Amino acid sequence: MKKMSSTYNRFRALHPWLVILPVFIIVPIYFLWNRGIQWHWFSGSLFCFFLFDSLGIEIGVHKLLCHRSFSTLKIWTNVLAFLSIFAGQGSPLLWVAVHMGSHHPYSDTERDIHSPVHGRFYSFIAWYWRANTKKISFLTIREYIGNGFLQFLHQHHSAMLITYWALLLAAGGVKAWVYLGLLPAAMSISMVGLVNSCMHSSGGISDFIFLKYKNYSGDNTYNSLLLGFLTMGLGYHNNHHQHPARSNYGVRWFEVDPSNIIISLIKR
Repeated sequence: MKKMSSTYNRFRALHPWLVILPVFIIVPIYFLWNRGIQWHWFSGSLFCFFLFDSLGIEIGVHKLLCHRSFSTLKIWTNVLAFLSIFAGQGSPLLWVAVHMGSHHPYSDTERDIHSPVHGRFYSFIAWYWRANTKKISFLTIREYIGNGFLQFLHQHHSAMLITYWALLLAAGGVKAWVYLGLLPAAMSISMVGLVNSCMHSSGGISDFIFLKYKNYSGDNTYNSLLLGFLTMGLGYHNNHHQHPARSNYGVRWFEVDPSNIIISLIKR
C-alpha cells in the first residue's frame, strides 16, 4: 500500500503536465487558430469519448471496479480498464482508491478529496495536482492487487497515454492528436469535473443550466437529466449516492441511463 501511495504522489506531480496542460491550453488555441470545428473529425472525437469515458471510465472503472455493480468476464474488466487510460484520468486503481477511499465514505466533508467544500474550481480540476494523498484509503483496492494487468496499467498509464498521443501525431499530425487524443480527454475530464463541482453543490447559474433536482433528501447531491445522459448515468448523482451499488442510476421513468444497455451485453 505504501508503494501505491508513493506512486500516486509521482502521478500527482506529472498528471497536470501530461494531460491538464495540453488539453486545456492547446485545444482552445488550435480551434481559435483554425476558426472552427471540422465536424467529420469531431465525430471521431465523440467516438473516442464513448470508448475512453463512457465505456472505460463510467462503466469499467466506476460501475465495475469501484462499485461492483455487475460482474463480467476478466477479459472485459481488463479491456474496459485499458480504454480508461486514454481518458486522461490516470491509473484505474488510483481512480478506485480516490472514489472509494475518499469520496463516498466522506462525501462533501474535508476528507472528500474533490468536494466543492474545498472550492468549485478545486473540485472541477485543481484537485488533480493539489490532492492530499493522506486522505485516501488504499485498502479499497486490495482485491485488485492480484490482477497483474491492472497493476501493469497502474505502473505504466502515463507512458501508455504519451505513446498513444505520439502515434496520433506521427500518423495523422496535429489534427489527429487534437481530435482523437486531446479533445476526448478534455471532454472526459470536464464531464467528471462538472459532476464533482455542480452535482455536489447548489446555487448559481449551474442550477439553471443543469436543471438540478433531487429524488432523495439527506445530502447535498443533485440529479441532472443532461449530465445523466452524457455521463452514462453519473449525472443522476443524487440517485447514485442513495444507491451506489446499482448498475442503473435511473430511478424515475424519464431518467434514462444509457450504460444499462451496454452492461446487459457484457455482464455475466
